[in-house]
Amino acid sequence: MSGSKTAKDGFQNEHDIVLLINEKCENFQKKIKEKTNTNPVSAHKVVGSPKTDLKIYHDTGCHNVSAKKFDKGASFNHLARTNPEKFCKQNNLNKTTYEVLSIFTGHISPSQRKHMLKDGVNPNVKRVLMSDIKDKYATATLKDLQVNKNKIALWAFSGANDEIDLFVFSQLDKQSGDKKHRCFSKEEVLKYYNTEIPIHITKRGSIGFGNNITIQRKGGTGSPTNIQLKFKPHLIFEKARQ
Repeated sequence: MSGSKTAKDGFQNEHDIVLLINEKCENFQKKIKEKTNTNPVSAHKVVGSPKTDLKIYHDTGCHNVSAKKFDKGASFNHLARTNPEKFCKQNNLNKTTYEVLSIFTGHISPSQRKHMLKDGVNPNVKRVLMSDIKDKYATATLKDLQVNKNKIALWAFSGANDEIDLFVFSQLDKQSGDKKHRCFSKEEVLKYYNTEIPIHITKRGSIGFGNNITIQRKGGTGSPTNIQLKFKPHLIFEKARQ
């Protein structure tokens, strides 16, 4: 699916959630009340925020909501992205991690950090895999990420200013056209995805983080050398049904 198509589908999903609130859908309002112990009154879309998609107002204030739409049977979905410099600065990561992530994404040409590459790895490429990087530097990077993993998870899900307190995950069944919504608190999401599974290099040469999150190069068009975090929203969605 193209980036523009994904964005349009996400925009429509946010609109659908706003309607569920404003038209007083009893079942959906009940879901929000169960997670927040508040009575939703109204909602509107938020434009220009990096994380907050919606605001849901209740009798004593409002909830900042991140809305995630995904297709039934889909794998990874976008979670967060930025350039390596901002990523490292935001999460207190060190210089070695910055350099490793930069040649991993192509933010810095691998030819400028030849000393970090394993013997036999061609430095004259746009980017390298984590498995192409000498163990000394790759291990140091994984350790740095592990030490700061709670901060990284919070940034990825809730933004630099920790602005999100409620998530709405929406699963679309393309065959039937049926769409289901489930609500999760920030604490539930972080507990589920930011597990004690060690940060590691995946079989594809990216970085595995927590429970089914990957740190990878964005690629494609539009800031292709950014770091991108992806996750599997269907896992917590299906777990909530059990």
